[in-house]
Amino acid sequence: MDVAQQPFDDVVAGLIDRRFAETEIREQVTIGGKRAFRLQLVSTGEGLEDKGTTTYGYVIRRAAGPPVLVTTSAPPGDRIRHRD
Repeated sequence: MDVAQQPFDDVVAGLIDRRFAETEIREQVTIGGKRAFRLQLVSTGEGLEDKGTTTYGYVIRRAAGPPVLVTTSAPPGDRIRHRD
């Protein structure tokens, strides 16, 4: 996902679009004093990822500029690694 020019709320909305992913975790958190969301999503197969692909990550709001998106993914049947 290209977040270079997108507002924070648009990035979060794009990630949790139910056409493309089921949301397993959506939790508002604070990272370094900044608003963020922790997400875990499972692909429906309607987008670019195979059905069942799990993505875990964070969307972090910055004071200026686009948000920061940090994710890791696992193919169907595998578990997420590198969550820490």
